[in-house]
Amino acid sequence: KVSSQGATLGLRYLLSRGYSVSTNGTWAKLDLKESDPNKIPPFNTPEWRTTVMLTKDQINKPIGFSFAWRWQDSFDWIGTFNGMRPGRIHAYSIVDAQVSYKLPAMKSKVKLGAFNLFNNQVYQAFGSPAIGAIYYVSLLIDPTIR
Repeated sequence: KVSSQGATLGLRYLLSRGYSVSTNGTWAKLDLKESDPNKIPPFNTPEWRTTVMLTKDQINKPIGFSFAWRWQDSFDWIGTFNGMRPGRIHAYSIVDAQVSYKLPAMKSKVKLGAFNLFNNQVYQAFGSPAIGAIYYVSLLIDPTIR
């Protein structure tokens, strides 16, 4: 018998002047008990992950922002790529950021942002290429924007 457990807890606090701080943490654990690890499918999940965010929809009338710090614990990644032997995925943290600008006359919002703003090269699976930054510009069209 094998057992897996996990839990996620998130909190959001609304500050004065429209700021919002939120955080969440996730815990996941696989307990092999007395099972043969060679007969169990790989779990490939870090034990701990967390995110902390600061957002404000309107710094002034049309401009808003979002800033997030994400961290992931190290873990052993197991798969057929490495002959079912553990390959270490190191802990990492990255920063995401976004600035938005409302265009009420066009019922839209332009967003300029980055996932992994500082281009921290991270690995999410053993043998996979490193993942760096993704920078983007997006246009959201929404009839409810005022």
